Amino acid sequence: MAVATYRLKRNVITFIHTEVPPNIRRKGIAARLISGALTDVRARGWKFRTICPFVASYIEHHPEVRDLLAGGEA
Repeated sequence: MAVATYRLKRNVITFIHTEVPPNIRRKGIAARLISGALTDVRARGWKFRTICPFVASYIEHHPEVRDLLAGGEA
């Protein structure tokens, strides 16, 4: 099972860690997981932060989600 660990405080979600089992890595699963999570963030009108290296890398490659960053992070 792939998971994205997060903490929610008010309307800001902080992504802490993303993990995909070794036998299914490199298949785009983590990217789909985070994409879906950020779609939900947008639908709820929330913002997000990240301390997860995978999510940080994801937003570098997907500038269309940068408007969801809390506190003007980029």
